Amino acid sequence: MITNFRNWSIFNFRLQHVHGSLENSPDGYSVYPGFVRVGLNINSLVGMEGRQSTLQLAFEPFVNSINGKKAGVETGCSLGIRYFYTISRSVDLFTEGSIAPMFLGIDTIEQGESGFNFLDQIGGGLQYKLFKIALFAGYRFRHISNARFVNRPNEGINSNALIGGFSWLF
Repeated sequence: MITNFRNWSIFNFRLQHVHGSLENSPDGYSVYPGFVRVGLNINSLVGMEGRQSTLQLAFEPFVNSINGKKAGVETGCSLGIRYFYTISRSVDLFTEGSIAPMFLGIDTIEQGESGFNFLDQIGGGLQYKLFKIALFAGYRFRHISNARFVNRPNEGINSNALIGGFSWLF
């Protein structure tokens, strides 16, 4: 089954601020992300064609700067879904979840030495459509874990993110 390409939406500008604390450190860390989000309407693939709500398959390659007592980088590519619930012609609520294999570039007590991890995210927000552009704002809960795939500590790192930006709708 072929999905109509008019349903692509590319999020190529996003503001996001992430803040979290490590359990064994009183210092907070801030993350300043840089990424592009590409979403594809998959309603026809999951039996939702003809509905006002939309289910998107999303890809988000990212390179995030970590600032705090230690500086470093997070980099990877997430795969996830975003569900848009239409409230009115131009307003949608959305909920989303994703997982990303990633590299965490700082050593922490929670994760041990820098290296391979996973970034799990879940969140929600609001999108306001203006012609072929949409403005959006939302929240994400983030969890970094190595899922015990590597021989290091795995206490996990949790953080909160505020997101906002605009997207081009195709």
